[in-house]
Amino acid sequence: MEGDGLGSNRVFSRSVCGARCWIACAALVSLVAIGPAAYAESLNANQLKAAYLYNFARYVEWPGDAHASERSSLKIGVVGSSAVSALLKKTVQGKSVGSRGLEVVDFETASAGRESHILFVAGDLSSAELDETIEQLSGASVFVVADDGAFAEKGGVANFFIADQRVRFTINKSAAARARLKVSSKLLRLAELVE
Repeated sequence: MEGDGLGSNRVFSRSVCGARCWIACAALVSLVAIGPAAYAESLNANQLKAAYLYNFARYVEWPGDAHASERSSLKIGVVGSSAVSALLKKTVQGKSVGSRGLEVVDFETASAGRESHILFVAGDLSSAELDETIEQLSGASVFVVADDGAFAEKGGVANFFIADQRVRFTINKSAAARARLKVSSKLLRLAELVE
């Protein structure tokens, strides 16, 4: 007796979900691999940073106590860049990570961003400002990403940097562990790693 086709529809749905996941991974990899000429014609640095921040939300796990409830939004905070914030709001609109919606919040200071899950701190920071940002967020389960290329080396979780006219990122695995964040191996393979 032939089935009603529901089983095959479920298999198809799972395979489509799996395919979408791999397409998203391939898109993230392609963001890293954009060459200088294509870079100039396609996405600008702020668009790439917004795309990375969204994908960080998809490839990082937070401890249970970092969320107000099982359904509360995952907050991505931005300090010092209205351009990245506006692009990020467009990028995450209508999207979710698991059962959580995504919310972009602008903060005046890094310390105010302790209530976010991901925090992007834009602009060049002095050595003292880098140290202060790390100190202000110490003990918080926040995936903090700075524009400053020395941030992860100084003990921050991650930072963006430009190499060969490409936006890349560094992750400090020890800092992520101290913040009780579980970073996907897929994301770690794309990053420059420091301890």
